[in-house]
Amino acid sequence: MNLAPAIDVPRRVIEASDPLVVNEVEAEEVALALGLDVDGIPTGDLASALALVARSVVITLGASGAVWASQGEGGRTHAERVEVVDTTGAGDAFVGAMVAALTRGADLATAVGRGVSAGTRAVQLVGARTGQAVR
Repeated sequence: MNLAPAIDVPRRVIEASDPLVVNEVEAEEVALALGLDVDGIPTGDLASALALVARSVVITLGASGAVWASQGEGGRTHAERVEVVDTTGAGDAFVGAMVAALTRGADLATAVGRGVSAGTRAVQLVGARTGQAVR
């Protein structure tokens, strides 16, 4: 579930999310809504805290990539440094590529890597309609 923008949803929806995809601000908002004390904790620890409720969590970090956590496992995928032309559609490209990888049987770490790659490619083009498919 891509909870962007973060809105109030029943806890059972968060619990069923596999993965829950949010950016850093949304991750903190969701954590606070769940009653988790996350004040000042690193983003990787925030992902792990949310993964105690959701089945898995991915927190997007823009140009810094993404962190992920799932039932005691976690990691970070760094984004390649590129010239950013337009961020329109980058989050959608990330989620689309990640979900495509997951539906093809990739593990979460690999799927997040594909998402980061797609998001990185998307920001190098103007607008959301001119991007090319990521394979």
